[in-house]
Amino acid sequence: LFARRDYGEALLLLQKANYRDMLTNLSAKTMALKIYFEQGELDVLHSHLDAMTNYIRRKRVIGYHRENYLNLVRMTKRLIALPVPKGVAHARLRQQIESTDPLTERSWLLDMLGR
Repeated sequence: LFARRDYGEALLLLQKANYRDMLTNLSAKTMALKIYFEQGELDVLHSHLDAMTNYIRRKRVIGYHRENYLNLVRMTKRLIALPVPKGVAHARLRQQIESTDPLTERSWLLDMLGR
């Protein structure tokens, strides 16, 4: 559903599912993040990013994945805070995204930056 851009149905399924595995839960949260961003639901996205950060910080056994997901949240927040006309801020963020490691959603962030 996500790949077909049927975001409404994808969100319904993501919200109904019960994820016991932390990494599956974080994958679902990442997919919801992408949906909110692509739909322009910035208020919901801000709340989602805050909730995601709290979830990541509460889970102590997440290991090295913690840094990756916190980087994703940080870069997404920077992306939505960019001024509308593309300029120096966009180029600076592109450089930050390209140099941030680990960042598994790098290509998605760069695609969204290019829009």
